[in-house]
Amino acid sequence: MGRAIHILFAQMAVSSLLTILLLQALFSGCQTKRSSERVPDSEYPNIILIYADDLGIGLLGHEGQQIITTPNIDRLAEEGIRFENAYSSMLCAPARASLLTGRHDCHSDGFEITAAGIYKKIGTGEMSHSQVESLISEYLEEVPDKQMFLGQLAKEAGYTTGQFGKLEWGFAATQGQMKRHGWDHYFGYLDHVRAHGFYPPYLFGNRGLEEISGNTRSDCGKSSEPEGEVNFRERWNMEGKQSYSQEIFMDSVLAFLGAHRDQPFFLYFPTQLPHGPVAVPEVHPDFVYDKRLTQIEKEYASMVKMLDDHVGQIILELQKLGIDDNTMVIFTSDNGHEIYYAQEGRVQKPYRDMETG
Repeated sequence: MGRAIHILFAQMAVSSLLTILLLQALFSGCQTKRSSERVPDSEYPNIILIYADDLGIGLLGHEGQQIITTPNIDRLAEEGIRFENAYSSMLCAPARASLLTGRHDCHSDGFEITAAGIYKKIGTGEMSHSQVESLISEYLEEVPDKQMFLGQLAKEAGYTTGQFGKLEWGFAATQGQMKRHGWDHYFGYLDHVRAHGFYPPYLFGNRGLEEISGNTRSDCGKSSEPEGEVNFRERWNMEGKQSYSQEIFMDSVLAFLGAHRDQPFFLYFPTQLPHGPVAVPEVHPDFVYDKRLTQIEKEYASMVKMLDDHVGQIILELQKLGIDDNTMVIFTSDNGHEIYYAQEGRVQKPYRDMETG
């Protein structure tokens, strides 16, 4: 690949199959080259895959968004390659499973998954971490050796792998699955329901369950919708909500980059942003006095703005470490826009009442 700049922008929502084929080709090329002749690790491009959650294409500046500015994501679009005709599942879990396996989300035998919410039983004292892991493992069949995963492909190609954030596989996953999927380092949620809150009292990593100081809400601080005075007060009641999950994950991402600057790495960053229900530590200054937006729209816009800021922090860190010219950055979303700020007479979710059959 040489030491040219490798920045790839994949427009929402990118085809999971397209992504995995691209990365498979990269990883396979590295394996072939490694087997024939030894070259410096620096010749292999680092790869960062940023996977936004429920981000709609119309929320980005380069696509015409007039209220929210997204200069860092726009920069990827302007300097890199954009995929303008690519698709993914309309739902979160199958889109992510397809991304990690390369299998179509409508495959005849499907993906083996579990129900969500079981990890909440740890916070309520109903079950221990080991009991939850055992129950999930008993329910799931053993993953066949022939099944390949994105992290596994990277690891076998000689990359150090890391995954930080939502960590979703199906609706509840185990640490054993994370290792089987090929992640050397990981930290985040293992449950889809808990990932709808942004103030988790505990998360999971290589060292097992890690308590998050200052967060005491068993529901991870999940807020309610639609907009209204009662829900507003609940959303901004910060009792038991001290550490915002995305700031925790960014610390892990930046630490991973610094620790592995001298070796090829594959970083998968499945951020929660801007998935709802809406929750953000503060309204971004850009929107505080914007009369075009309702209060909850200001908060939601701030989540999108934070996502763009995090992309900027990652790019800046690559530059500081001197590895930006040998790092490919892929940015995409899982399944497109979802509304989590319904308000009667302004923004509604009519499909809640639709009969689909």
